[in-house]
Amino acid sequence: MASAPGKQEEARQKYVGKILDEVAISGAVDAYGAFGGLYDLSASARMSFFDKRMLSMAAKQMAKDGVSLKEGTRNDLRDWDRIQAFTAPPLS
Repeated sequence: MASAPGKQEEARQKYVGKILDEVAISGAVDAYGAFGGLYDLSASARMSFFDKRMLSMAAKQMAKDGVSLKEGTRNDLRDWDRIQAFTAPPLS
């Protein structure tokens, strides 16, 4: 979900926030985020046929959130501007 345009905040709350609550550290964490990932469906990917097949099946679900993965290639869905902004030191 964090790879879907405009869904990062929802992913941050639904998934990351939920995990932090489950392990009882949500109050101890100052900042956390959710970002898209890299989905390597290329022939050189270090995944088994079964792994690639499972990822292809997951891609169908991701398409419902507006994320399309292309078979046979690397799909880099990371938003480097968002990642850089998240990791930048605060302005004084």
